[in-house]
Amino acid sequence: MALTPSSFDNPDYFLRTLGTWWATFFGDRTTVREMLHGAGELYYQSYIDFMDVILLQSKFTAPVFRSKNWHAFTVLKSQRFEGSQLNYLYGTSGLNYENTLKPAYGDKEQLGYYSYRIPAEIDSVHAIYNRLIDPSLVLENNTDYAVDPKRHAIHFAEDPFENPLVPQREVVDEAGNVVDHEILLWFNMSKWDHQYIYEHFGYAVHIWMQSSDFYKEFVSAVWDHLTIGPTKYALRLALMGMTGIRFALATEIVKNIISDGKWIHIETAQHLYTFKNNVNVIVEEGQEVKVGDPLVDAVLVIEPTPQTEWDGFRGVALNGAMLRMGDVRYPLTFENEDVPVEYVGLDPNGKAVVQFRVSGFDHDVATFWQQAHNEGLILDQTLAEVLDTRTNPVGEPLPQDIPEFINPFQFIMANLFSNNLFVLVMKPEQFADGAPGLQGLEYLYKYLVPQSTYLIFVEMSQGTDYYGVGDSEDTVSFQKAVAPIHEQVEDMALDHGPVIRATKENCR
Repeated sequence: MALTPSSFDNPDYFLRTLGTWWATFFGDRTTVREMLHGAGELYYQSYIDFMDVILLQSKFTAPVFRSKNWHAFTVLKSQRFEGSQLNYLYGTSGLNYENTLKPAYGDKEQLGYYSYRIPAEIDSVHAIYNRLIDPSLVLENNTDYAVDPKRHAIHFAEDPFENPLVPQREVVDEAGNVVDHEILLWFNMSKWDHQYIYEHFGYAVHIWMQSSDFYKEFVSAVWDHLTIGPTKYALRLALMGMTGIRFALATEIVKNIISDGKWIHIETAQHLYTFKNNVNVIVEEGQEVKVGDPLVDAVLVIEPTPQTEWDGFRGVALNGAMLRMGDVRYPLTFENEDVPVEYVGLDPNGKAVVQFRVSGFDHDVATFWQQAHNEGLILDQTLAEVLDTRTNPVGEPLPQDIPEFINPFQFIMANLFSNNLFVLVMKPEQFADGAPGLQGLEYLYKYLVPQSTYLIFVEMSQGTDYYGVGDSEDTVSFQKAVAPIHEQVEDMALDHGPVIRATKENCR
């Protein structure tokens, strides 16, 4: 007789498996029934563990966490608030650097709950009971309590030590004096982080991240790079795992776009895509999307071509490795705006030389133009010849044959990187909560198509915050982009005092 997950919680089912005599004629069937019920709970955990072994054979079915049917949680009353964060964390909304009416970094947190520490491996708890058999108290997740896996804590809305339905005992010392109190609660279907994904798949590609469905997706995408090849499809899968931003999963029609104030939902006949409410939707109702098409502009994958539109990009800074010029020591900036083209004259070989504005150190700019012209001579097509506007050019171009203006950024993207570069546009503020984010990019470069790479444009949110130095106070503005470097590039070598950078997680 086959067992299903629901069978383990059904003592009558086990009673029938013993035979008709036990199920029908035995006088103390209740006792046997309860014994089988208790045994079934143990068998159910064995069933869950056995299924994990089976599911872990494939990266598609592998569970992220181990499920534990029951866990006995005991805690002392004296340990109350040990699991709480006593100081505000960096990144909490509404905080600032100065002591005003709003909470500030480092202030004591006003706790509206009762916090206790839990095992560090616990990620979530489905429900909490006061006893296994016939419970009289059931606590609901995110209503009566909340699990905080980062702080390894559980926060109760009401103190369980004050609830008469919670089993409690006195703790006495050797002299018989009551020194503490202890309670027992049962965690039902708690999720435990045993590093399943890393231990079975992530270790092989040397990628460790915090256990999550996003980490599982990312590692799966890296395996796809190794098995089916470094395709654009596999790159999109990796980006979805990194950011939680979904691309279209099929060729389908957008039916509805719904905003409920907190989320934006894009509904098709086959899928429902959910994003934060701060994303910019780039599809319309009734529009057909194909596999891999972006639905929002939080993550975009662009393959540069001469026809690509680059509105919204300030420019790009490229180092010598990207330019394939080893003698260029520091990055050069190519602006996304029209700049004058300068006709320098003829070189000793009688070849026309033209240049346009590139920002950087003088030595690197001069080296760049010298090597660019030398490469043109080797390829028998100098930059002047590339820019020649004549229909049937004969001889070297003259100043009137060269365009008056050029866009350095668009020229570089169309000529240097066409067909061997991905441009990734990313907006971290719109990523899904819990997604690994930009840290995953360092793992991707080795799995790209040969002779290709990617440039990353990260949009930073603009804002103003404050910092204090002694008794004075200055304003620091964080801009979305850095202005191109012109004649003041030498300032980069000067000491302007403290440097403020955005850091992940907590201020320490």
